[in-house]
Amino acid sequence: MNSKGKSRNQGKQERSKSMVESIVEAATRVFKSSPFSKATTNRIAEVAGVSIGSLYQYFPNKESLIGLIIQRRLDDQLEALERHLEGAKGMPLETVIDRFIRKLADDSLSHRTLLRSIYRQGVVLDQIPEVIENRRQVCSKIQSFLVQNGHLAEVSDEVLSARIHVAVNGAVGALISLVVADENSNFDGQAVSEISRMVFLALK
Repeated sequence: MNSKGKSRNQGKQERSKSMVESIVEAATRVFKSSPFSKATTNRIAEVAGVSIGSLYQYFPNKESLIGLIIQRRLDDQLEALERHLEGAKGMPLETVIDRFIRKLADDSLSHRTLLRSIYRQGVVLDQIPEVIENRRQVCSKIQSFLVQNGHLAEVSDEVLSARIHVAVNGAVGALISLVVADENSNFDGQAVSEISRMVFLALK
């Protein structure tokens, strides 16, 4: 392929990427401001400034958009966990847990409307393959951190793995339940401290 052909292909790819990003951003805004049942693909295309045909070139339905948005949130959370653990070496375990739970709480609050919309539609996150894989990676990174830093050294790998699984799923479930159940919840210090304490006790 000559240089002109490569340039044309590169330009096409960049335009496609830009359109996908516009659609995803529009979908996020629509999902945050409207009940899922009213967040139609026509409305998303309108907000994105693209034709409905262009939207369908990349996303067959609004569920596929929700899936991508969820996946991106999970990726962001995993990166945040990696950064947190990297900077937490030498900290007491309770401090490590408490600081990260507070980060998760802030993240959940910032996406409150989107999370409520997803759950009201009946989407069960724990049954989505991407969510299951994300939780597996989160548990694996936490276990590696605990082992490398000498936390809970008296616990076997098998038992530690089971405790981390219970702790992670319990914490995520508690945070999301607060967001979904209480529209005005701001996660006061006591609520976050209780969740952090629950995680610590599950690991111990």
